[in-house]
Amino acid sequence: MTRFRSGMTLAIGCVWMSLPLALSHAQAPGAELAKLRTSYIEQLDKINKAADVAVTNLQSQYVQSLIALQKSFQEQGQLEPLLIIRKEQTRFIFTPKIEEAHLSADVPELKTVQVNYRKAVEGLPVKKARDTISLADQYKKALTGLQEKLTKAGNLDAAIEVKTEAEGIEKRPEITAARFTVADAEAKNPPEPPKEEPKPAATNAVPAKKAVLTAPKKKYTGKAENYIRQRFNDLCEVLLKQDMDSAVKFVDPGTVEEQGTDRVRKQLRWTLPFLKWTDQPGVKLSAGDIEVDDKEETATVIPKVWANNQWHEMNKSAWTQVEGDWFLVLGDAPAPQEEKPPRPARPFKPKHGGR
Repeated sequence: MTRFRSGMTLAIGCVWMSLPLALSHAQAPGAELAKLRTSYIEQLDKINKAADVAVTNLQSQYVQSLIALQKSFQEQGQLEPLLIIRKEQTRFIFTPKIEEAHLSADVPELKTVQVNYRKAVEGLPVKKARDTISLADQYKKALTGLQEKLTKAGNLDAAIEVKTEAEGIEKRPEITAARFTVADAEAKNPPEPPKEEPKPAATNAVPAKKAVLTAPKKKYTGKAENYIRQRFNDLCEVLLKQDMDSAVKFVDPGTVEEQGTDRVRKQLRWTLPFLKWTDQPGVKLSAGDIEVDDKEETATVIPKVWANNQWHEMNKSAWTQVEGDWFLVLGDAPAPQEEKPPRPARPFKPKHGGR
């Protein structure tokens, strides 16, 4: 009898010792769901913060563009446009937003900067919405994978919990708002319907061969990145010589044809604000990092300026390939911000939170 009781005690002890291990396995599915949910929340927070930073950067870039414009008109001795731009800068610092009524009717260069700023700001909510939707799709895909895994393992209660989480994604307020934002943007700017080719008329004549479209022959060999770097350095060379006529030849031909040489010459001064240092002794210009898209149609270049015995990186400048050659793009984005000017400047801090 004693041996029987001793054996029973030992068996019960084994059961209690194995229970925590069983419980830990039962909690594992819930831990996986919690981990996915936490990751989703963290990534969503990053998207929101990135959108806020983008607005602040655009505001700062706009102010820097106004400063560059004022410098340009000052060098030309034009007081009236300079005062108009200064007034706009003061207004924007206190109320950092640009409405239709704020667009300048007297200074075309200012209006161009304002229009570009508005376009850039209007695109930020759409980008944030698309990023949010993409994150939700990834979250849903991960939940679906976890649901299948739990179902195969026989953890049906946990699988149902994951299924409920996945089905509730579309009901989350941030997803509802994001889909509305994207749908509204697409309704305002619907994609153009594909053009239908006219059907050939019935005829017994032998159909003519279709012309074969070929890409324009490149005017360079080797990597596009190396050629763009050389083009940028050649542009810097003529800029250091204050040869604006030669500099215009590096600008997108379509822009030059549309706006004229004189206006493009002025645009170069506020699109590339570092030009104001080219008349200082010892200043050097060079290309930093270069990024080329996979199709080799567009690229971005980070200009570098040597001043005060150190290199300073500027904001990206855009380049495009036209007829096999690479050209600088003007007017498609707000003028670049001078991220690290040779002399420290007071940082731009809007006093009100408008966007």
